[in-house]
Amino acid sequence: TAGMIRRTDTAGVGGIESVPVLSHATALHQNYPNPVSQSRHGGTTILFTLPDEGRRHVTLTLYDALGRIVASLVDENRDPGLHSVSVPPTVLAQIPSNQIVYYTLRAGEYQATRQMLVIE
Repeated sequence: TAGMIRRTDTAGVGGIESVPVLSHATALHQNYPNPVSQSRHGGTTILFTLPDEGRRHVTLTLYDALGRIVASLVDENRDPGLHSVSVPPTVLAQIPSNQIVYYTLRAGEYQATRQMLVIE
């Protein structure tokens, strides 16, 4: 689904406004939190942005340090906008602690990889 950002005025009071996030470029953003704890109940979140060029097929895959697939997080068509993908603690528990793992986004011709640190 297309992304939305919630914002308030500079004083932090008043109404909350939804702003559609439109972009002319595909982008893979750093996960947060990073480093991520295996025992953290919320896991971690990965954001990516798709340009307003229409719906496209997207894959987001998590790999260990040896290049083995740990989890396929997304493998579907997505609309333009900002997307948020949660990596649950059950997936993080499959990774040995104190390891760097990689996640790769593929969307059309675009491919990017980032890393995250998984700690105890």
